[in-house]
Amino acid sequence: MDGYTVILLGLKKIALEYANFLKELREKSDIIWNSKELRPLSVDGRNFLKTWLNGHLNEIQLARGKKKTKSYMQDDPLRLLKEEYDKILQAGTCSSLLGISPDITTKGVSPFELFSSYYEFLK
Repeated sequence: MDGYTVILLGLKKIALEYANFLKELREKSDIIWNSKELRPLSVDGRNFLKTWLNGHLNEIQLARGKKKTKSYMQDDPLRLLKEEYDKILQAGTCSSLLGISPDITTKGVSPFELFSSYYEFLK
Protein backbone atom coordinates (compact mmCIF):
# COMPACT_ATOMS: atom_id res chain seq x y z
CA MET A 1 0.00 0.00 0.00
CA ASP A 2 1.14 3.51 -0.70
CA GLY A 3 1.16 6.32 1.87
CA TYR A 4 -2.02 7.91 0.56
CA THR A 5 -4.02 4.68 0.99
CA VAL A 6 -2.71 4.19 4.52
CA ILE A 7 -3.65 7.74 5.48
CA LEU A 8 -7.09 7.34 3.90
CA LEU A 9 -7.70 4.11 5.82
CA GLY A 10 -6.53 5.78 9.03
CA LEU A 11 -8.86 8.73 8.53
CA LYS A 12 -11.80 6.41 7.85
CA LYS A 13 -11.03 4.53 11.07
CA ILE A 14 -10.83 7.80 13.00
CA ALA A 15 -14.16 8.95 11.51
CA LEU A 16 -15.80 5.64 12.49
CA GLU A 17 -14.43 5.85 16.04
CA TYR A 18 -15.62 9.44 16.32
CA ALA A 19 -19.11 8.51 15.08
CA ASN A 20 -19.26 5.71 17.67
CA PHE A 21 -18.10 8.14 20.36
CA LEU A 22 -20.83 10.64 19.42
CA LYS A 23 -23.47 7.90 19.43
CA GLU A 24 -22.40 6.77 22.90
CA LEU A 25 -22.27 10.37 24.10
CA ARG A 26 -25.83 10.97 22.88
CA GLU A 27 -27.07 7.83 24.64
CA LYS A 28 -25.37 8.83 27.89
CA SER A 29 -26.48 12.45 27.67
CA ASP A 30 -30.12 11.30 27.73
CA ILE A 31 -29.43 10.14 31.29
CA ILE A 32 -28.51 13.70 32.32
CA TRP A 33 -31.31 15.57 30.56
CA ASN A 34 -34.38 14.70 28.59
CA SER A 35 -33.70 15.61 24.97
CA LYS A 36 -37.45 15.89 24.31
CA GLU A 37 -37.55 18.90 26.62
CA LEU A 38 -34.92 20.82 24.65
CA ARG A 39 -36.25 23.83 22.79
CA PRO A 40 -34.91 25.30 19.57
CA LEU A 41 -33.04 28.59 19.51
CA SER A 42 -35.19 31.72 19.55
CA VAL A 43 -35.43 33.82 16.39
CA ASP A 44 -33.30 36.51 18.03
CA GLY A 45 -30.75 33.91 19.09
CA ARG A 46 -30.52 32.49 15.57
CA ASN A 47 -30.19 35.97 14.06
CA PHE A 48 -27.43 36.86 16.53
CA LEU A 49 -25.52 33.66 15.72
CA LYS A 50 -25.94 34.20 11.96
CA THR A 51 -24.63 37.76 12.22
CA TRP A 52 -21.69 36.65 14.35
CA LEU A 53 -20.91 33.77 11.98
CA ASN A 54 -20.95 36.00 8.89
CA GLY A 55 -18.55 38.46 10.50
CA HIS A 56 -16.32 35.65 11.70
CA LEU A 57 -16.25 34.01 8.25
CA ASN A 58 -15.20 37.34 6.73
CA GLU A 59 -12.35 37.56 9.27
CA ILE A 60 -11.26 34.02 8.42
CA GLN A 61 -11.28 34.76 4.68
CA LEU A 62 -9.24 37.93 5.20
CA ALA A 63 -6.71 36.06 7.34
CA ARG A 64 -6.38 33.34 4.72
CA GLY A 65 -5.89 35.93 1.99
CA LYS A 66 -3.09 37.72 3.83
CA LYS A 67 0.39 36.72 2.91
CA LYS A 68 2.29 35.57 5.98
CA THR A 69 5.50 37.58 6.15
CA LYS A 70 8.51 36.47 8.14
CA SER A 71 8.18 39.39 10.55
CA TYR A 72 4.52 38.48 11.15
CA MET A 73 5.37 34.85 11.90
CA GLN A 74 8.48 35.68 13.97
CA ASP A 75 6.39 37.62 16.49
CA ASP A 76 4.79 34.53 18.02
CA PRO A 77 4.11 32.07 15.21
CA LEU A 78 2.49 29.32 17.25
CA ARG A 79 0.14 31.65 19.11
CA LEU A 80 -0.93 33.41 15.91
CA LEU A 81 -1.48 30.12 14.11
CA LYS A 82 -3.50 28.76 17.03
CA GLU A 83 -5.67 31.91 17.05
CA GLU A 84 -6.45 31.37 13.37
CA TYR A 85 -7.46 27.77 13.98
CA ASP A 86 -9.46 28.78 17.07
CA LYS A 87 -11.50 31.11 14.87
CA ILE A 88 -12.09 28.30 12.39
CA LEU A 89 -13.21 25.88 15.13
CA GLN A 90 -15.46 28.49 16.76
CA ALA A 91 -17.11 29.26 13.43
CA GLY A 92 -17.58 25.52 12.84
CA THR A 93 -19.28 25.15 16.23
CA CYS A 94 -21.53 28.12 15.53
CA SER A 95 -22.51 26.77 12.11
CA SER A 96 -23.34 23.42 13.73
CA LEU A 97 -25.62 25.20 16.22
CA LEU A 98 -27.40 26.80 13.28
CA GLY A 99 -27.73 23.48 11.46
CA ILE A 100 -25.30 24.51 8.73
CA SER A 101 -22.55 22.16 7.63
CA PRO A 102 -19.27 23.21 9.30
CA ASP A 103 -17.51 22.49 6.00
CA ILE A 104 -17.93 26.15 5.06
CA THR A 105 -15.42 27.10 7.75
CA THR A 106 -12.87 24.33 7.34
CA LYS A 107 -12.78 24.34 3.55
CA GLY A 108 -9.15 24.17 2.55
CA VAL A 109 -7.93 23.26 6.06
CA SER A 110 -7.10 19.62 6.61
CA PRO A 111 -7.95 17.88 9.91
CA PHE A 112 -4.26 17.05 10.25
CA GLU A 113 -3.37 20.72 9.94
CA LEU A 114 -5.85 21.60 12.71
CA PHE A 115 -4.65 18.79 14.96
CA SER A 116 -0.96 19.44 14.44
CA SER A 117 -1.26 23.13 15.25
CA TYR A 118 -2.90 22.34 18.59
CA TYR A 119 -0.45 19.55 19.28
CA GLU A 120 2.50 21.87 18.69
CA PHE A 121 0.91 24.61 20.79
CA LEU A 122 0.34 22.31 23.76
CA LYS A 123 3.89 20.88 23.69
